[in-house]
Amino acid sequence: GAFGGAGGEGGGYTTDLRGSPGILYGAPSLIPLEGGSGGGWGGGTDGGRQGGISGGAVQVVSASGIEIGVDGWVDASGCGGLAGYSYIRSEGGGGGGSGGAILLEAPDVTMLGSLSANGGGGAAGGSYQAETMNGENGQRASDEPALGGTAMSEFACDGGAGSGLGITAGMIAPPCDESPDLYNAGGGGGGAGKIRINSLTGSTSGLTSPPLGSEAATAGSLNLR
Repeated sequence: GAFGGAGGEGGGYTTDLRGSPGILYGAPSLIPLEGGSGGGWGGGTDGGRQGGISGGAVQVVSASGIEIGVDGWVDASGCGGLAGYSYIRSEGGGGGGSGGAILLEAPDVTMLGSLSANGGGGAAGGSYQAETMNGENGQRASDEPALGGTAMSEFACDGGAGSGLGITAGMIAPPCDESPDLYNAGGGGGGAGKIRINSLTGSTSGLTSPPLGSEAATAGSLNLR
């Protein structure tokens, strides 16, 4: 899934079999306020597995000030994709859901804790007689990427990691070693969501993921109409 950062491409042993990544949308100002997008379904003759749910949208408004303490956090991260069950069923892993939206608006905003809108990890493809791993959910209060699922046999491929560590895009699912026998591909990682802080004064010394100053996390002046 994509929102503030692009989604990762799904796996596959040839380019034409790799799932297309989600693309960016929405305004940096978060007007209108909207959430992220879910991860794409995995491919396969049996329909593949479901992508992760996206992060939602939260807006906090105050007429005086907003303070997020050192131990405080606001999280709108996406969920990991679901993994396939069996290579016999030809199930590709679902993509990770994108992060959602966080909008803070007040004359004074002091952020000492964390704001996170990370993408979820893509799931691994179906493996022979072994349930493979789902993608991890986007990390709360962290900029560490959610890990993609790990395939449990030679008949499937891993999923891509979600956004994190300053990178807004989800990671591409690893290719299946250029082999047509490894056809249960993993899902791509989810892209970052969006963060917006509108204020007149204040400071941001805590963690924001995606990071402030990136295309997915911005600051603006408060409109006092």
